[in-house]
Amino acid sequence: MGPILFILRKYWWPERGGLVGFGVWISVVGVALSVALLMVVLAIMSGFTEVFQRNYTRIESDIVVAPFSSAEISGEIASALNAEAAVQAFTPIKLSQGMVLKNGVGGVVLEGVDWKTTGQVTPWNELWVEKPKDYGKPFPQEAHWIWLGEPLAKKLRVHAGDWVDVLITDGRARRVIPFQVTGISKLGMYDHDMRFARIDLQVLDDLFRKYGLEPRYKVKLKKGADINVVAKRLASRLKGRATVKKWSELHVTVLQAVEHQKKMLYLILQILVGLAAMNVVSLLLVTAHLRRKELAVMRAMGMRAHQLFELFILQGLGVGVIGVGVGMALGGAVCFLFQNFQPSFLSESVYNVTRLPLDVRPWDLVWIGCGGLIISVLFSAIPAWSLIRQQPLEVLKQE
Repeated sequence: MGPILFILRKYWWPERGGLVGFGVWISVVGVALSVALLMVVLAIMSGFTEVFQRNYTRIESDIVVAPFSSAEISGEIASALNAEAAVQAFTPIKLSQGMVLKNGVGGVVLEGVDWKTTGQVTPWNELWVEKPKDYGKPFPQEAHWIWLGEPLAKKLRVHAGDWVDVLITDGRARRVIPFQVTGISKLGMYDHDMRFARIDLQVLDDLFRKYGLEPRYKVKLKKGADINVVAKRLASRLKGRATVKKWSELHVTVLQAVEHQKKMLYLILQILVGLAAMNVVSLLLVTAHLRRKELAVMRAMGMRAHQLFELFILQGLGVGVIGVGVGMALGGAVCFLFQNFQPSFLSESVYNVTRLPLDVRPWDLVWIGCGGLIISVLFSAIPAWSLIRQQPLEVLKQE
């Protein structure tokens, strides 16, 4: 191993400089830039996944239980949820449709919420843009209140305290009911904030009593609870009486799209790492050409084929290790700058955020590092294999 390390040091840090030493560091820079780009892109995709998870759990809660019939609501569903130790809180909701009228028209899904328990499941205190004055107090005497999402409130040009008209259909007739806007919220998903409005559950039930609105339960789990295990237990207890859905199952298409994009970008950007690692092949071929006489002499003096192979593999591995290390450090610095200093330049109506979210995950770093090292080592084996097949005496005759 001693001669191999001596030769490697000579190639990496030549005494008088040279083409080989310069090529080594060019290869390192290429791998580093590719790894840094891959790290930043995967951090952005992971950041969007984190944003979707946080916002969708706010909207839907961890688990949603939907009874097959309203007759099930009073006893068995609530009993099953109370019996599950991992359930922290649950709240009933009902859904219908209507139109909000005020300086324009907004078609909305009316979500009836229970005044006493909705705050135990949905963290409203984190979501208020304009907080209701009576939130957290006993049920208000004026029950015709409505909470709007921020985009819808901006569209209708209303603020907390203003009155709006809600148009609903009652059979063939249409009814217009005045509601006072007592709160404006922002759950973080533009389409949802634009299309959903909350009113009191009992009021919604009274308005649509003849239709018999089907209830749902939003369920919040205790911190650290395994959502998959809890969902399976609840589904087993409520089999035949209700469906149990995790938040990810309710928005599976969005999450799958993000994960598929992340995987495809990983593969595409690994090609960039591979193109950068191609410099290793060029570097080692140049090394083999410039040092073919020295290598042939060492082979003739007893250097074995596997030692020659190790020489080139270690040189490629060195490029990979330093390139990946520098690339991760550079990528980490770029992610830090993006997280702390980037301006708001994204359209919230398209991306649901105004700044790029970043989430650097340890497993992403493992995949990036392993991919870069494997590619560098594999590409360094190409010239090594070609040199092993050459006969040292033939090379010396040509020299």
